[in-house]
Amino acid sequence: MNTATTPMPIRVISTPSDEELRAIKKYVILPLVMTAFERDSRAVAAAVKTPGPYIDAIQRSMDALTADLGAIRRKFRKTNVRVHDSVRTSDGLKTEYVVRGYTGSIVMNTDVLRVEAEMFMRTYLNRGDRVVGTVGDVDGYADGRIH
Repeated sequence: MNTATTPMPIRVISTPSDEELRAIKKYVILPLVMTAFERDSRAVAAAVKTPGPYIDAIQRSMDALTADLGAIRRKFRKTNVRVHDSVRTSDGLKTEYVVRGYTGSIVMNTDVLRVEAEMFMRTYLNRGDRVVGTVGDVDGYADGRIH
C-alpha cells in the first residue's frame, strides 16, 4: 500500500473587486431603468401633442442601455461572474452573485434603487443631447457631414 498521499490542490477564492461590484450593481439596475423608459415612452406618447422628439430621445437612451447591458454580459462571461435573479424584499432588492467561486449578495433598499435608477436615466438621456446634423453641430457642418 502506498503511504504517500497526493497533496490536495489549493483553490484560492478571491472576493470581487470594486469594479466587479459596480458592474453587478449596474447589471441589476439597468433592467429597471429600461422598464421605466418603456413606461415613460408610452406615457409621453399619450400625453404630448408632438411625441416624436421625446420618444426618439428615449429610444436612443434605450439603445445605449441595451448595448451597455450586452457589454456587461460579455465581460461577465469572460471573467466568470454569474448574477442570479433579483428578489424583491420588503426593504428593496436582493441579488446573489458568484465571482470566481466567491458567493455574495447585494441588497439595495428602495430609496437607493430609486436614486440610482434616476441617475442612470439622466446619464442615458444626456448621452444623446448632441446629435450629428443638428443646428448646434458647427463641426459637422464644417467637415461636410451636413449638406
